[in-house]
Amino acid sequence: MSKPSVGDVYYRYENDNLINFFDGIKKGLPIKPDEFLVESVTNAGCWVHHRLYTERKFILDGARKRYAYPTKKLAWDSFKRRRYMQADILDRQLRRLNQILYYVKEIDAKGGVDM
Repeated sequence: MSKPSVGDVYYRYENDNLINFFDGIKKGLPIKPDEFLVESVTNAGCWVHHRLYTERKFILDGARKRYAYPTKKLAWDSFKRRRYMQADILDRQLRRLNQILYYVKEIDAKGGVDM
């Protein structure tokens, strides 16, 4: 991958523009990435900023995981990877919670705990 230049655009897909708090997933809404402009370039990477955010983000060249990517394809692949990882984490948490609730029901069936 070539070195970024000031003014280049980096991309990041997020959930925020896909989900309405009250209505859930917005069907038929095109999924668009957030765009970040390269503000400055260093030997190690580049600083990017989003027009709506005040905080700048540093993107390390050659890093496997980055905040934003130079192409929409790489950003989309990162989004999918993050969402699959999130689903896996939530699935493990739910299974653990169900185990705990099963244990709580067993304790209640035996008369509960001494208070």
